[in-house]
Amino acid sequence: MKIVYMVLCAFLLIVDSLDMIPFINYWDEATILIAPVCAIIANRGKLIFNVEKQKRYLLLFILVAIGILGNLFSPGIQPHMGATLRDVVAFIKFPVIMISLKCISDGYGVKQRHHRDAIWAGVIVSKIFTVAAVAGIVLGKIVDLGFYTGEIRIIDSYQFCFSHPTFLVSSVVVCVVLLVEGGMKKNRKYVILDCILLFMAQRFKGYAFIVFALALLFVKPRLLNKLLSFKGKTKIKRKYIIPVVAIAGFIVFMVFRRRFATYLTWGMTSARLALYMVGVLILRDKFPLGSGFGTFGSFLSGKFYSNIYYMYGISTVDGLGPDKYNYISDAYWPWIYGQLGILGFLGYVILIVNLIKKQFGRLKEYDHIIAFILLWIYALLASTMEAYFTNGTGVVLAIVLSVFIGIDNTTAKGEINNVEKKHNS
Repeated sequence: MKIVYMVLCAFLLIVDSLDMIPFINYWDEATILIAPVCAIIANRGKLIFNVEKQKRYLLLFILVAIGILGNLFSPGIQPHMGATLRDVVAFIKFPVIMISLKCISDGYGVKQRHHRDAIWAGVIVSKIFTVAAVAGIVLGKIVDLGFYTGEIRIIDSYQFCFSHPTFLVSSVVVCVVLLVEGGMKKNRKYVILDCILLFMAQRFKGYAFIVFALALLFVKPRLLNKLLSFKGKTKIKRKYIIPVVAIAGFIVFMVFRRRFATYLTWGMTSARLALYMVGVLILRDKFPLGSGFGTFGSFLSGKFYSNIYYMYGISTVDGLGPDKYNYISDAYWPWIYGQLGILGFLGYVILIVNLIKKQFGRLKEYDHIIAFILLWIYALLASTMEAYFTNGTGVVLAIVLSVFIGIDNTTAKGEINNVEKKHNS
């Protein structure tokens, strides 16, 4: 199984650079069909469809129904049925894979040694990837291998073997998460190298992740003991929820404050700001359902150009036009509350929170908890700047959460204290 996990991990890290393989761009859609099959195989041929899974699928069905109703009540905005149907597929990718692979993350039919094998494989592959990518920083300057974009921010943006620095950032984040899960203290040097790679990519979400990663890398386990309750399910103690959110918000604001100021200066000429603002207008005007699938904020709403961009006067914004729509999916949440309205937005938030809480509640080991937190910090952060949950990165998130992080079968008692002793030794 170690070889299988190594191949899977390597594929998840470099899939964006494999565009020379025919039909590889459809790998994330194919995973919707593959994930349930893998879940059945992992459970020795049994199909687990418990009450919790039923509730999640029911909520997902309701969300899709809300979107379809939005299309029906707003006819003419997206006349291409193909765009609507393909947008539905993009929407359900992440939740379907997460729900399907839940039996793996819960350990149904999966032996504990297989989970250890997955962690081991993740660490080995992440170390190899990190060393290769760091070597590419120097090699790319000596020989023109296309490792640099030519875009100068603080320095020349580094993308390694990927088509865009964003994909490098996403893969490096996965490396950090897997290295932390495999042992934060013993893999600290590699994590620091990954932070260098994140800086070289010259992306603000990478900068923010560096701050969170370094903060959690050097935090004392006793602090986690203070913030979290391990009685039954692992959870943040209520009195610390607001301070933790406030600190996280402050970090994000400090990293992005200049970017925020720039967006405000650009106003509605900024594609991302236009998407957020117009999404709110659609939420108001199409209350409570939204405009429907394939109409706003998704790549397909640009490819099959939606009339809503004309209706709200943003078809002339750079990157949002019918002939140049490269920025049209530069934010995820306007996609949700614009297309699904307030009902769909609240339902989707409930689904995401449920997925986070259920898995987090069954993590007991210190390094696993930190890895889980880091991965979700990046996912939520990236979703404000890209269609994170509807493209391949969302599928990678689901697989890493389910297969490589999973849940801990150990009891909470003494676990964090034991880790603290290891860290102090």
